[in-house]
Amino acid sequence: IAIGVSILTAIMLLVFLILKKLTFYVFLSAFIGAILAILNFFLLGLSLNKAVNKEASNAKQYIQVSYSYRMIGLFIILAIGLYLKLFNPVAILLPLIFPRIVISAINFKRRRGINE
Repeated sequence: IAIGVSILTAIMLLVFLILKKLTFYVFLSAFIGAILAILNFFLLGLSLNKAVNKEASNAKQYIQVSYSYRMIGLFIILAIGLYLKLFNPVAILLPLIFPRIVISAINFKRRRGINE
């Protein structure tokens, strides 16, 4: 996932470069967005690993609480950064959806490989 997010972030930065909108501010925003996306996915994995060893009802509650904490943390970081104009909104928010794109691409490739 981290490699896919990195590749998509690089492609996004290339688009900014082509549009002549690439600045250090955009680069830093993209870098932070990619790190947040990768960290969020990593923390999801840790939560799922811990939840596996719990009873079903406790596991569900643990995952829900973990999700809430991760989303609140992301919201606080993004809200403060965007309010203080520390980040380029597009460059920091777009990488947050890259893990979903990467996972979809991996699943598509797996399904296609099975059908061949």
